[in-house]
Amino acid sequence: MKHWKPTVLLGAVAVAAAVWAAQAVRVTMDGKVVSTTGRIIDGSLYVRLADVAKAMDRQIVQRNGAYELVNAGGANQLQGTKGRLGEELFTGKWRFLVRDVQRVDKYMLVHADSKFELSAEPGQDLIVVNIRLKNGVQESVNMYFNALGNTALTDMNEQVYTVYGRDIAGGVASMMLPGSAKDFALVFAVPETARVKDLIYTIEPVDASKYGVLDVRISLNP
Repeated sequence: MKHWKPTVLLGAVAVAAAVWAAQAVRVTMDGKVVSTTGRIIDGSLYVRLADVAKAMDRQIVQRNGAYELVNAGGANQLQGTKGRLGEELFTGKWRFLVRDVQRVDKYMLVHADSKFELSAEPGQDLIVVNIRLKNGVQESVNMYFNALGNTALTDMNEQVYTVYGRDIAGGVASMMLPGSAKDFALVFAVPETARVKDLIYTIEPVDASKYGVLDVRISLNP
């Protein structure tokens, strides 16, 4: 008479445990739902970072390959004067145009004095935003083009990406004659799965006390 072995039963239990672990877990904080898609993996609970950030009234910002939770209040200040891809936006002093957007894995600089190639890291794409800024006042203005301030790219999942590279001729600042325009590109590194949403760009004259600093928000979806 053959003896029954528990191998089959143990295998079935293991499969059932794996299925149970893969099921979504509801997570709450102070009585409010934080996430409905938590997962138990190897005995530990995992929750989407975006869900945690939303529950804490924070926003996710990617900087140099790392992720940071920042106050949502800072993100709320990035609304700015709004425009759309391919449409020239006049702010009263400046004309701002996002000419087009490219999604590539490599980009060779075309405007910069020194030409070199930017490459995306594994699992990422490069988003190249081609921009034209025009001086709309009746005098020469020295403008910053260092892509600082609130300049960033947002995606449909409420994540924010800072500038990965700049493609622009000249230095940090350039003098713009009345009616003159400057073409340049900003490059952002985003995950391959990211769906881009808006560009926020800080228009910053060197003499900010005279001309003021302005954020523009451009929708990148036609």
